Amino acid sequence: MKTKNKSEQQIKQEQEYQAFMLRAADLLKAYHQGRRNENDKRNNGKN
Repeated sequence: MKTKNKSEQQIKQEQEYQAFMLRAADLLKAYHQGRRNENDKRNNGKN
């Protein structure tokens, strides 16, 4: 009983961790995309 609960909890933790990592990756991608767009605007304004 105890080990089953532990494994279910482990699975849940792993799923939450994966979801967190995916969300973090999306945020990071969006952040870098935004930075790139800002830099492009700045460079285009200078030239």
